[in-house]
Amino acid sequence: MSAEDYQKLPTFMQEISSQCRDHKKKYELYCSFHACPCCVQCVTDKHKKCQEMKPLSDILQQVKSSASVQLFEKDLKNVKKTWLSHKTYKTRISTINTQKTKAVEEIQYMRKSINDYLNKLEQDILTDLESKHSKLKSNMASLVQQMEQQAIR
Repeated sequence: MSAEDYQKLPTFMQEISSQCRDHKKKYELYCSFHACPCCVQCVTDKHKKCQEMKPLSDILQQVKSSASVQLFEKDLKNVKKTWLSHKTYKTRISTINTQKTKAVEEIQYMRKSINDYLNKLEQDILTDLESKHSKLKSNMASLVQQMEQQAIR
C-alpha cells in the first residue's frame, strides 16, 4: 500500500499496528486457535502448543480474495457512488436556488422599470391632456364670448 493510500485510510485503521506490542517485532504469523497475529517471539513465548500457525501474508491474501471482502469492496464503491450522487444533487439544488433568486430579482427589477415607465407615460399623457383641455376650453370660451358680443350688436 502506498503512503498516499495509507493517508486516505480512516484514523482507526491507521492506528492499527503491524508490530507486536509486547516484543516490538513485526507480526509474521497468525494463530488460528487464538485468532491473533503473532511475532516470532510470541510463538515461542505464548503459542508453543498452538498447531494452527500460518504465515500472516497467506492469511491476509485469503482475506483479500475472500468473497465477503470483495462484496464489501463492491458495496463500499456503491456507497461512494451514491454519496457522490447525493453531493452532486445537493450542489445542484443550491445552484438552482441561487438561479431562482436571481431570476426573481430580475423579474422584480423589470416590473419596477415597467411600472416606472408606465407612471411617467401616464403623467406625460395627463399633462398633455390637461394642456390641450385648457387650450380648447379657453378657445371655446373665447368663441362663446365672441358670439355673445355679435349677438348684442
